[in-house]
Amino acid sequence: MSTAIVKQDAAEVVSVERDRFLPVMSIAQAGERRAAIIEVVKSMMKEDVDFGKIPGTQKKSLWQPGSDKLCNLFGLTPAFDIESMIEDWDGSNHSGEPFFYYRVKCFLQRGDHVMGEGEGSCNSWEEKYRWRQGERKCPTCGKGAIIKGKAEYGGGWICFGKKGGCGAKYQDGDQVIEGQNIGRQANPQIHDQVNTILKMAHKRAKIAATINATSASEFFTQDLEDLPTGTVAPDTPRAPQKPATVTKAALGPDTSTVEDEELQILWSRIKGKKTCVEVFGELKAELTQRCGRHGDPQYYQVLKAHNVEHANEFSGLQEARQAVKDLLSIVRTAREMDQAPTDEQPSLLTNQDPAEKGDTYGAD
Repeated sequence: MSTAIVKQDAAEVVSVERDRFLPVMSIAQAGERRAAIIEVVKSMMKEDVDFGKIPGTQKKSLWQPGSDKLCNLFGLTPAFDIESMIEDWDGSNHSGEPFFYYRVKCFLQRGDHVMGEGEGSCNSWEEKYRWRQGERKCPTCGKGAIIKGKAEYGGGWICFGKKGGCGAKYQDGDQVIEGQNIGRQANPQIHDQVNTILKMAHKRAKIAATINATSASEFFTQDLEDLPTGTVAPDTPRAPQKPATVTKAALGPDTSTVEDEELQILWSRIKGKKTCVEVFGELKAELTQRCGRHGDPQYYQVLKAHNVEHANEFSGLQEARQAVKDLLSIVRTAREMDQAPTDEQPSLLTNQDPAEKGDTYGAD
């Protein structure tokens, strides 16, 4: 082999090695790419629709609609692989509790080229899928419409008609009502949410891939609203633990759904230990005002259902917000009872109608 050929081959090797360390685009092109992301955020994306800021976090979170817009802008098409999955329908491998787990990888492609990838997982032991708040059910009709009767009308319990109940009445101390477990319970409809859990894993993977493929991490983080808090390993049943005292740093992202304006406002106010106590204090005060001596027991039943004794003991933002939701539901029932016509309330002391007794009875 001639010396000239050897020198040419060596030069080509040096050129290839040098190219490995050079950018694939010019600085000007990189600037144009960044400017395009800024422009689409400004002109096409809406806060609280495409992205949003979760209380307690600094950077805005990218949400599914925003991810779709970025993918459309850069011509990215998603492809998914389920990398790992567990479907234990009867709980035979998880101490009798059904368990579903999916880990998904998303590849974002432009033509034949993979531009970025990301992983996402979801499982049925995340708080919002695993648990449901228990409620007292009427032994007569089976509806979860039991409310506390007002003390001035004899107390007791009523299967409240305005909540779909049958109007049945029960005395204070009746164990068919008071003996029911109203704490946090395993979700009895978890099998109906398997598809939702799988879709959530796909969603998280796509958002992670979008941030990677478009270099949008400067502007957004992962979809924190949907990330699990306190999730567990697929094969490790969770042991009950006493919640630690809440701190601002401990208040992680929430995974619940904001259902109405009043609840959203209450949730947005909880940013740390102090504000958490303030919100619970206000709801407790209203409950006591409307329910009298029955207010405090109902308030502390909600806390007990979430395994805390005081509003400063929640282990995270999700638990605190779920408890606020449960407490607000009780407060709203009390509001309804204050507004309900008294002649619609059944007697708690006899089977006679209020009109026959010459008196009316209210409920808490």
